[in-house]
Amino acid sequence: MILEKPQVRHIFVEKFCALNVLDENGEFFNKLKALIEETYENAKQRPVVLLPHSMGCLFAQWFLKKCDIPWKKKYIKSLVFSSCPFGGSVKTVKIEASGDNFGVFLRSPLSFRHVQRSMPSLTFLFPDSRLWPSSEPLIITPTTNYSSADYERFFKDINYTIASRLPNVERYSLPC
Repeated sequence: MILEKPQVRHIFVEKFCALNVLDENGEFFNKLKALIEETYENAKQRPVVLLPHSMGCLFAQWFLKKCDIPWKKKYIKSLVFSSCPFGGSVKTVKIEASGDNFGVFLRSPLSFRHVQRSMPSLTFLFPDSRLWPSSEPLIITPTTNYSSADYERFFKDINYTIASRLPNVERYSLPC
């Protein structure tokens, strides 16, 4: 038996994705659908395996939720998530509060915070309050602790109230 070399196609998001809302990425999803269909045809009509990583998992999940069942049965063999932040990411809370210097110790994390706050995907990835108990603090300060139930107060206290109006992972996450 001779095994054919599998065809691998890559799709990269070339910048830190600003997710105002996943629904607004329709053009990306149209191109992804076309790529999957083209790959299916190039592979002699064999369904494809999707292997998204990190935030790409949320994109893939949302994309597949929007596709009808017959299309998925025809074109998708399987979906394998790698390092998916389904419940959000605690690190994003730290970044919104004090920034992240990415290990560059010559600069204060606060010097990066302004730029990092311009990336709505950070707020999008806040820990999902349906999965993080309100009794568990995510942020501990000398005067106040904040849990997943305290995001609005947290944003007010760090003078970043616009963040409370941005979408978060709760709207899009949790496997179907």
